[in-house]
Amino acid sequence: MGACNILKHLNSHPTADIGLLQELQSIGRLVSFAKGERVIVEGESGAGIYILRSGAARISMRSPDGKVIDLRNLEAGSFVGLSSALSCDHSCYTVETAGAAEFTFVTAEEAQELLRSRPDICIQVIQLLGREMAAICKERTLLNATDTRPVRIET
Repeated sequence: MGACNILKHLNSHPTADIGLLQELQSIGRLVSFAKGERVIVEGESGAGIYILRSGAARISMRSPDGKVIDLRNLEAGSFVGLSSALSCDHSCYTVETAGAAEFTFVTAEEAQELLRSRPDICIQVIQLLGREMAAICKERTLLNATDTRPVRIET
């Protein structure tokens, strides 16, 4: 994974706590993307958290040899960008829409302020990051053992 910290690799959890999603959606703003637009670009700073409201999107990342590896599809309620937004670090993956899609966008600053003011929400985020870390470790093990994920060669 190169310079990417595994904790910052990927945060998309379709079964996040409803309270957390409601709080983020209450402070976020609606943003729309057309098919094929990039919501998050691998290597760029984490601007904030995106919660998929409708439509379709997929997460991919580049392998060390430059191949694009499709990691997973997002479904409504999934969110991405949490760890990079909280750590003010770069994203280690790309999110691209597979069709027209709407997201709730919460800036990194808004998310950080929410966590400072709401310890109960902060605990939910810690629990969520722990669950995601376990899923990422499992995914990484599977990728290292037998990589059966579709690979796209981009020029």
